[in-house]
Formats: sequence, structure tokens, C-alpha cells
Amino acid sequence: MWRVAVGFLSLAAAVGCSSKPAAKLDCESEGCAQACIISGAACSADTAPCCPGTSCFNGACVCSAKGETCGANGQTCCGGLECDPSGHCGDICSQPRGACHSYGDPCAADADCCSPAACRDGFCADTSVTATCKQEGGSCASPSDCCGSAALGSQLDCVAAADGGMVCHRGDKGEPCDTSRRCGMGLSCISTVDGGTAGTCDVLKTAQTCVLTSSSCNDGDSCDPEATVNQGYDPCYIGAQGQNLGYRNTARFCKSGFCAQPGLGDPCSGSCEQAVGDSRRTTCLRTADGSRVCLASCATDNDCRGAMAFDNNNYNPPSITSLCVSNGGSAKGCQPQVCYLDDDAKLGDPNFLYKPCSNHDDTLCLPRFYGDATRVAGFCAATRSALISTVGKPCDVAAGREAKVAICGTDAICMGGRCAALCDAATLGSDGVTPRCDDPALTCISMQSLDLVSDYQVGGCNIACHPFAKLEDSGCVSFCGGPPTRCNWIVGDGAGNQPRGYCAAALKNPVAVGQSCRVASASDPCESGARCMLADDGVSAVCKRLCDPMAIPGSRDACPTGTCTAFDSLTRSGYCK
Repeated sequence: MWRVAVGFLSLAAAVGCSSKPAAKLDCESEGCAQACIISGAACSADTAPCCPGTSCFNGACVCSAKGETCGANGQTCCGGLECDPSGHCGDICSQPRGACHSYGDPCAADADCCSPAACRDGFCADTSVTATCKQEGGSCASPSDCCGSAALGSQLDCVAAADGGMVCHRGDKGEPCDTSRRCGMGLSCISTVDGGTAGTCDVLKTAQTCVLTSSSCNDGDSCDPEATVNQGYDPCYIGAQGQNLGYRNTARFCKSGFCAQPGLGDPCSGSCEQAVGDSRRTTCLRTADGSRVCLASCATDNDCRGAMAFDNNNYNPPSITSLCVSNGGSAKGCQPQVCYLDDDAKLGDPNFLYKPCSNHDDTLCLPRFYGDATRVAGFCAATRSALISTVGKPCDVAAGREAKVAICGTDAICMGGRCAALCDAATLGSDGVTPRCDDPALTCISMQSLDLVSDYQVGGCNIACHPFAKLEDSGCVSFCGGPPTRCNWIVGDGAGNQPRGYCAAALKNPVAVGQSCRVASASDPCESGARCMLADDGVSAVCKRLCDPMAIPGSRDACPTGTCTAFDSLTRSGYCK
């Protein structure tokens, strides 16, 4: 039997030796013991090394669990884990990290997209969705290939592209137009020749200027909500009524400097401008809260596609599945289906939550803040029909029930381009009914980051991160076999110790602060710590750095230069100006 001079040693191997070793061991006739200190025992620079799989950390031989630090700043990862690029232990990855793009991100070839997505018309798409027509920018041979309705005047034209090919397109402001090249929404073909059919796409303008005190405003009237006389209000939509302000009888909106008809998703009072590229009639219909909005008409759920942010009253509006719903009368429109409403006699039963919605196949009722955030409503979210785990799978926040692959199952929610395990951020599973995070390395995060005053609030099990830290220090790691990562800041004044951000998919080449941007997918195109927002002209969009108005100057949460302007009604969230 080997004799050792130090306690808590494990004899790992034996080899022949001719002299007494220096590692506090005796040399016996059978050979020399190579010893190590077992997990949990004390260690120092003067003791034998820790056994394989552990390292000496803070005076003891230990290993790091999933999510704990490792490498230069920590100890060795426990078995079955590896030290990831951020210095934290995670699952072993045998695929490239951050080498592809998520659903909806730009691409040039299939290889640019993370599997199972493929490149379609310049964007990574779910190939399980069969496209019956080509959207804006899609290749075409004739107008019949393009989406829209000839009867409604909404069909896209098949026009020559700069590369010599043909694409589906309707003219933007300033582009040439004629009988075969029509203009986009809200624009007309303005000819400089009387009776001419060729010209330039532009707003059909009047000589009038719309201000708050105007008795009425019409399409084409010039407008500027930022003008002093308008006090920041849209004068096409709101006007003076005696000593007060109120909505105008006919809803219009100031778009690109001129009053225009409401379009898809805008509040309305009567007529709506037909959406270009859509074969469904754009109609002014009633929504669940009683207001009227321009929606796409439908007959069944199969007529509705995608998911979108219907709520403009908070800074983190959830993307909600579009379903065929009637909220009074026989007319139906593609819009969210409310399945729960707290304190409501009919819909206030919490047993509706996290269950399939009645009358809508393959959906789940998920609770979220809506409107002014004083109440929680449940909305039906599309899910995969197959009962398989989708946690960790890629997803598209803009996909609806038409998708077969790019949406999550009943066990997850699409969070920053990845399916995150479903949880309830308000109850944290404490009532035994709502879902919770089983992985101790993950946190249940509400993407809305509003004060959790409600009884229920849907969340996803994710890594809490800091958006203004360097990527390697933020807590986020590029996805294994997937896209790069960034920390999405949750704009709000979260209560208590709510996370400031969550890890999400990013572009391989993010847009720098101050550069123009376009939000086309779940991946914000801007670099971490920034957000694609309207520019000062109110029309274009640029990447603006986010900040904390209460941060100490010079800290990472403060603006490097300029001032931090708080978002309306918030004190801890703003943008650099």
C-alpha cells in the first residue's frame, strides 16, 4: 500500500523510481506514486496538484458548473462541459460559433444561413413555407409572379433591376414611373408634361399646410409634428377642439412630411390605403380593445401570415401571431386573438394560460403586458404541431402559423432568434401551474421589462447580460452552429434585480452607431448597446447608442459623448443624443 505524507491525496498512477520525489511522497520498492488532491479538499502552491477535472480555486480543488467562470478568471469546468469564449462553462460545442445568419437576415447564398434556413431572395428563410408569389425585391419573369391583387391595384410590378435581372417592385419616392412601373403606397406618378404617362414617384401635394388649429386637413397637405405650433402632435391625426385637443373625424397621418391615408396597422375611422403586394383587402376593422385599425381581411386562419408588434404603447412590444378574428360583426381581420384578460368576468380565468387556445389549432395562450401596462392580456401564439422539444432551435419572431420550422413548440418562446424554454417571470413556477426554468444557469427573463405587478408574465429561460460590456464580458456567447450574439437591452425601468438584457442573435457585420439601418428580422442590425431607431428627420432610421440617464458620467452605461435623453415616462432608459 502506498504511504503518502499529505492528506486528501488520490493515487493516480505508479512508475518506477530510484530516488525520493519532492512532492511529499515516499518512494517504495514497487515504484513512485503520482498523487493529486481530490475535489473539495484544500490546496495551495505548496501542495500536490488537484486531480484531473478540478483546479485550485480560492484554496480548494473544485470544478466549475454550467454558467460559472473558468479559464484565466476561474477554475476548470466539470466533466461534460467546456470553457466557452466568454470564460464560462457551457455545453461542449463541436461546430463553428457565430458563422451564419438567422431567419430574416440578409444573405447571398444558402451557406450564409444557419441550418435549416436557406437563402431566398436575399434573406434567410424557412423553406417549409411555400411561397405562392414573390414579395418586394423577389426575382420575376412577369407581373403574374409578383404578390398582390390586380383587382385591388396592389400587385407588384415586374421591373428591370440594376443587375440586369427582373424583380418585383413598386416605385419609391423619386424613382421613375410610367404605365409599367407604378408607384408605392401613398405615392403618385407625377409627370412634368401635361397628359404625360411618365414621370417621378412623389406625394400628390396640395398648397395647404396642416397644423393643430386647421379646421380640416387633407391628403397631400404639408405637415410637421415637430413644428412649434404643433407641440409634438401629429396635426393630421389630432386637432384643436375649442380649448382642447382631440382626434380628427377622418384619420390621417403625417408621413414623410405630408398628410396621408392610414395604412396597414394604423388607427382608422373609415377608409384605409390598400397595402401594396397584398391580395387581401385592407379594411378598417374593430380590434379587441374596441378601437378601429386598418387590417387585412380574411376568411380563415390560413389567410393570415406572420406575427408582428401590434402594441405601440410600450418600448418592448411583443410580436403576436396574426389570426383570423372578428371583434364584432361578420367582418374578420388578421389580428391578435385575446385568450385571457385579468379581472375580466369572462376571460379572467388563469387556467386559460399556457394552454392551447380554443378555435385556433396549434396555438398557446401566453400572458403579456399590453397597452398602458396596467393590465395583462393573454394572446394566442402559434406553435409547432409536433410534440418535440424545440429549446435551443433557431426561430423567427416574425413567423406565424404558416411556418413549420421557424416557430417554437409548446415548450419554448422565440427570444432573440432562438427558442428559449418557456417560463413565467412573475410566478417563477411558484404556484406549481406555470412553467419555470429547470436549468439553474438560466434566468426567467421578461422581454418587456416592465414592473412585474401582474400575477402572470410570459418569459424565456436565457442568460442575463449587460449590453454595454465588451462581448466577452457581457455574458453572451455566439451560438454553437448558429449566429453571432449580442446583448439585447430591455428598454424600461425594471423593478428589483431584473436583468438589463438577454442574449440574442446578431448580424456578422453589425451596423455602427450613427449609420443608417433597417429592422428586417429578430436580429437588431446595430452593434451591441445600440438600437435601430427613427432618425431626427422622423423618416429614416439610424443606429443610436442606448444609455442610462442616471448613470455616472464616464461609466459604461453613460454616453461616451453628448447627453443621454430618457425615453418618455422612463428614468433609467434612454439614448445618446
